[in-house]
Amino acid sequence: MSIDQSYQVIAHAVLWRATSTGLQVLLQQRQRTGYLDGHWLYPGGRVELGERPQVTVCRESAEEVGVQIMQPRVLACLSYAVSLRAVSKPATHQGPQSGVNFVFHSNCWQGEPSALEPHLHSAPKFFAVDQLPQPHPPWVADAAAALTYLPQVLFRHYG
Repeated sequence: MSIDQSYQVIAHAVLWRATSTGLQVLLQQRQRTGYLDGHWLYPGGRVELGERPQVTVCRESAEEVGVQIMQPRVLACLSYAVSLRAVSKPATHQGPQSGVNFVFHSNCWQGEPSALEPHLHSAPKFFAVDQLPQPHPPWVADAAAALTYLPQVLFRHYG
């Protein structure tokens, strides 16, 4: 049995904190991954076969930035259909890719965010939701903005 690699289920964690100047979110810059290199993203990754997205987001946050998330809650469910050639230089994958990205949020975690995969991501940093670094995919800003209208869940398609 082969698994369709063109359809992916992804889970990301929007780790946020409230400061005297407003909300901040944790981002890290991808490097040497072959996909979205140079872009700022939330910690996250592929949902393993049989794994619940909520479990994935906790696992990926621990693997990438060394934090254990407490009570992750759904922030957004984002479907997408994009050409990897448009975002990957040099193109290491071919053809369209589609899937769904479950985005969770939490302002409660154990551990201090740090770069546990420095060969794949820069050190994680907090940014004000209205001053996100460039470049980043559009959904990153949309997810940050969605924090302001909780508990509603953002549903959107990108393509």
